[in-house]
Amino acid sequence: MKTIKNSLILLTITILTITFHYQAAAQLKYYKGYVIPLKGDTLKGEIESNPKKEIDHFRKIKYRARAGMPTKGFIAGKIKEYKMDSTIFISRKIDDQDVFIKLIVPGKINIYEGRTEDVDGKEVTLLPDYFYLKGEETVLVQDKPSRFKKQMMALMADNTAIVKAIADDTYTYSNVLELFKAYNK
Repeated sequence: MKTIKNSLILLTITILTITFHYQAAAQLKYYKGYVIPLKGDTLKGEIESNPKKEIDHFRKIKYRARAGMPTKGFIAGKIKEYKMDSTIFISRKIDDQDVFIKLIVPGKINIYEGRTEDVDGKEVTLLPDYFYLKGEETVLVQDKPSRFKKQMMALMADNTAIVKAIADDTYTYSNVLELFKAYNK
């Protein structure tokens, strides 16, 4: 009797382990892309993505040359950039931390999105932060209304129509992406 009970427990554990393994593997997808190391040639291949762990795209990536090949992990600060499908992420040091930021509006002034985790009890929310590059410096787009206006008016001073729209509150932090799209036209 004890042997049957032990066998049933072992069978249940085995089934659960296999189920969890296949669920975890089923979540992973691979997208065509590339990795640009700090030194060396561009590595073309596939980038791993887990839709349930979106924050990983902003911290680390897994690359493989092609299906069936082993993956290699890279963290921000150890590569220049990577591309997954049609999305480009660049490596930057922000607040003394190496992170990836995602290009979301390309143009005369590129705007990038970074993500931070906000933990409230057991609930984790991903919050966006917006950045633009000024030379080699990565600059946070200010989210406080007075700072936002001053920062954007100075940045876009060469376009009087945009500066007027910022002054008139046509553009605020809540529609910052539209502002950069309008400026880049």
